[in-house]
Amino acid sequence: MVTGLARGSFGFILDEMSEQTELEASELSLVIDKATRLLRDTAAQDEAVFENLVDELDARTLHALKDMFFNLDSNAATIRVVEGDLDIVLDSAAVHRGKIRTEATMIDEDTTEVSGVLKGLLPEHRKFEIIDDSGNHVYGSVTKEAVEQFETASKSVIGKRCTASVTVKTVKPLNRPPREVARLIEFLNFEA
Repeated sequence: MVTGLARGSFGFILDEMSEQTELEASELSLVIDKATRLLRDTAAQDEAVFENLVDELDARTLHALKDMFFNLDSNAATIRVVEGDLDIVLDSAAVHRGKIRTEATMIDEDTTEVSGVLKGLLPEHRKFEIIDDSGNHVYGSVTKEAVEQFETASKSVIGKRCTASVTVKTVKPLNRPPREVARLIEFLNFEA
């Protein structure tokens, strides 16, 4: 809910409508926190911060960041976001850095089925490793749904054959060679 306007060129204050104090952060709070961190890390002075962020981005989010930083830079605008204990200011240099990075980065995604031996899955860290039928190691992050599938299956599936739906994202950052990032979407089957 927009509850007021901030002083300056333009701004607004966003408050959640809640009649009681939440013990845990709400979904909206988590989304705003993530969006604030996306902006901060995209425009960070350290290139490595942005490189780490790109591994977590999907093509749609990168496109939205690209549009936002293009519009900010084209209009010589700056931005300040205050959220919880985060207070970020993106001056004109940071905005321009964000624009250059997002324009120079491309993400291509392709979902495929991978059959092979499940070598490991860390539910808390959401990481997996499968050795496919060609002997290649496929590893990366795991969706919440795939973790739930793994936990409802017998723990004896480690070391057994499985088939999984995996999204392989090819990230082409500025001045660096392309790299692939895998994300296990769901298990299609576990062999006995």
